[in-house]
Amino acid sequence: HTSGYRCYLDIGFLSDGMAIKPKGSALAAQVRQTGVNFPPGERMIYCNGGYQLLSLVVDRVSGMEFEAFVKERIFEPMAMIDTDSVPSDFTIEPGMAVLHVPLPDGRFRRGIFPTEEVRGEGAIISTVDDMLRWLAHLRGPKRIGSEASWAQIFAGTRLNNGLVNPYGLGLMRHDYRGVEVIQHAGGVVGGSCQMLTVPGHALDIIIINNGGAMAPTETANKIIDAVLGDTVLGAAQPLPASDRFKPMVGTRYHSPSSGFEIGFVDSEGKLAISIFHSQGLPLHEDAATLRLNFEDVAVGPLVVDTAALATTGSAPAELTISEGGNAERFVRLPETAPGLREVGQALVGRYRAPDLDSDASVEFDGDALQLKVFGGFGVNSMTLEAFSADVFGWKAVDETLPLRGVLTVERVAGQVAGFRVDTSRSRHIWFERRANATPTARS
Repeated sequence: HTSGYRCYLDIGFLSDGMAIKPKGSALAAQVRQTGVNFPPGERMIYCNGGYQLLSLVVDRVSGMEFEAFVKERIFEPMAMIDTDSVPSDFTIEPGMAVLHVPLPDGRFRRGIFPTEEVRGEGAIISTVDDMLRWLAHLRGPKRIGSEASWAQIFAGTRLNNGLVNPYGLGLMRHDYRGVEVIQHAGGVVGGSCQMLTVPGHALDIIIINNGGAMAPTETANKIIDAVLGDTVLGAAQPLPASDRFKPMVGTRYHSPSSGFEIGFVDSEGKLAISIFHSQGLPLHEDAATLRLNFEDVAVGPLVVDTAALATTGSAPAELTISEGGNAERFVRLPETAPGLREVGQALVGRYRAPDLDSDASVEFDGDALQLKVFGGFGVNSMTLEAFSADVFGWKAVDETLPLRGVLTVERVAGQVAGFRVDTSRSRHIWFERRANATPTARS
């Protein structure tokens, strides 16, 4: 997560939408990258592609397929008889539940991850009973691994600037209301889960959710609250009231150097932050700062000084916000967005994204401005929203693909030379303008 490598999953969603890609595409996508999210060790962004690469390392060093290795070396010694690593959602295993993707009309679609080579990044299928066995092992005597390997797993990650994040090797270890928790949540297409233990109180929580309207991480925290109670737990970390920062609500800020975009929004009376055109995420107040913790979103942490935010009058024209301890200058975007057709017309045309191995187009569809990416296996359509003449938010048209981000225009002599696309996990994807030609999906 500190390598700076872009994640093959995020890249695949950008280029091909939900199209199923053949075996070998994951490694090919990562080898193809000419750019990175950041220099190694500078920041920390969750990267499923890192797990994919580590799985290949296991193959080559052990001489066994990763799936056989984890079964022989982990699941069987742990008596986790209903746990396996399954690379494809097309595989049917005895007793396996179906993944469900909720649709806007109340119906459901079957959840299928758009690759048949998921490995260490999320291929494990299991049961509540087996995962409880694993949690008991986490906080008790170890039957697998070594003292040194477990020390590495539990240790936080130190960035180049000295900041330590709570993520070790596959586990997050941090404070929750004065007690230590060890946890790792996850999500696939049509399912989500949370695995959490409070080792000091032998409280183990496993939540496995197939498409229901619930948040496993939030639910697990509520279970801690209910089981341990206020007599054991400390005070909850305060959430800042949005009324206290009224001038900030509804504002957006953009970093000219990195393309990072954030917005401040109201969420049930609390001040929340939107990153890369996402939904609002709750901010925590800590001494003189407001922060979005790494354990909240697997990016960051993002930190802004409370004193820099306006409580009366107008929101500031600039802010300094740090990501992973790296301070950036953010400029406020216009309060009133420009007309989409007025600023969007300059973007209309054909583009090439080498790191996605994809052609693309920007065009109007009626009153909507769309970016279409034509990958090797599918097409991803995104609707653009103008934040300024050179900064646009976007979201995938496919409602089963919860993908959002920001597009930042680059100009040469006043003319659009191309643009960069950013998501929370993939940064600086370059789209270069080219002579108009009709792009087509390749087979």
